[in-house]
Amino acid sequence: MTEEKDDAAGAARLAEEIRRGVREALPGPKGEPAGSFSGLRAWNEAERFAVPAVPAGASYPRVKRLMLRVLRLVTRSQGAFNMKVLEGARSLDRSLAILRRDLEEAERRLLRATDVLQARMAAHEGPAPATTGAREASASALSDGLYARFEEEFRGSEQSIADRQSGYAGFFRGAPGPVLDCGCGRGEFVELLAAEGIPATGVDRNRVAIALARKRGVKVEEGDAFGRLRAAKGTLGGVAALQFVEHLDPPSMAEFLALAFEALVPGGRLLLETINPDSLYAMRAYRLDPTHVWPVPARTLALFAREAGFREREIRFVSPVPAAEALAETGENDRKLNRWIFGFQDYAYFAERPEA
Repeated sequence: MTEEKDDAAGAARLAEEIRRGVREALPGPKGEPAGSFSGLRAWNEAERFAVPAVPAGASYPRVKRLMLRVLRLVTRSQGAFNMKVLEGARSLDRSLAILRRDLEEAERRLLRATDVLQARMAAHEGPAPATTGAREASASALSDGLYARFEEEFRGSEQSIADRQSGYAGFFRGAPGPVLDCGCGRGEFVELLAAEGIPATGVDRNRVAIALARKRGVKVEEGDAFGRLRAAKGTLGGVAALQFVEHLDPPSMAEFLALAFEALVPGGRLLLETINPDSLYAMRAYRLDPTHVWPVPARTLALFAREAGFREREIRFVSPVPAAEALAETGENDRKLNRWIFGFQDYAYFAERPEA
């Protein structure tokens, strides 16, 4: 009778272990799949029973270990089979988790494509408006919808752009007036500034990009950055133009900087970001965009800005090439090659309008 009670108690404990393992394998409250978190714990619990072992604190441990040695000779094949089953189950769980991530990414891409399509329809896309100068010629070479699709494919999602631009928002903290983001595109930087409590507006000629920004509630205007700066004379605390000046020819860039200077109040701040043409790796991205006009070296941009009256604060090289793409530096020659071939992909120019 005692042995039967012991067997019943052991069976009850084993049943409870199994029930607990099943509960942990089921999706959690947020619908997480088995195998991502709790499922793996279930397999770890199951491994305890794949090959018999004496738990810590068990009574008569020496006798039980001796008995297990004898049993393992008999059940060796079964134990190996059990471990193979567990390995297969873990592998299946990992594959399911990867598949789930891939499906979520595909869903995000589909939603983004739908957003772009809806924005194109809302903008009643047709021939681009007539241009008034060389500065707008490249931007008009592609339709608004096609260029928005181009940026989605090659520049990245709103989140990836926001991640890259997040380090710039602090530059405008405490600026002596509102900030205008010229060529704001989908409004990622305007959104970042708003999150910091910094008054900001974006302006862009691309009607589809403006529609995408407005859908997220970002404060943006459809229009020409040059005209907007001209109208804002002496009222702005900051001007930003990220990935903008490479779309201008040299005379237009000089005009843009002069207008930005006049639009700022004394102490107002200027931020420009563009591709670093001193990096051959970065020039691949430059050539991808058919609306690019002129790759602007950092020293050239700095000279143009000084001539417009700006006082330079910093030139910051950003967007390093992934380590796997660059050369392993084992000497001075490798360092030089990395600088010129695999140098930083972008740079940011920080300046201000002097107060006196």
